Amino acid sequence: MNLEWSHCFLQQLVDRDPEATHVVLWDGAGFHPQDGAAGLPENVRLLPFPPYSPELNPIEGLWDQLKDHLCNKVFASLKAMEKAITDCLRPFWENSERVRDLIGQGWLLARAQAFFRQFYTSTAV
Repeated sequence: MNLEWSHCFLQQLVDRDPEATHVVLWDGAGFHPQDGAAGLPENVRLLPFPPYSPELNPIEGLWDQLKDHLCNKVFASLKAMEKAITDCLRPFWENSERVRDLIGQGWLLARAQAFFRQFYTSTAV
């Protein structure tokens, strides 16, 4: 992983939906660009997590649930493992409330609300 590949990832997000504003949550990894860095697509906004705060990253809660679902099991095939992963993740795809539960009512929600208030204020015509 490096800064160049991070930029490629962000460009892939934009290419999937060029009209959208893409908000990406980053940790402090050195290969993650900063918001406003040269070369970032204009419709990408980066929100950094505070240093040393993996508990704020909603994906950590998802990984915990996935690991609990898969741990101490032997799968007969890769296909069987993929099915178990899909079965665990499907409720998140089908029910946005499950995703919202990963976010909670703390720092992430407050930052997202502040970002959107600022974004809509600055883009108002």
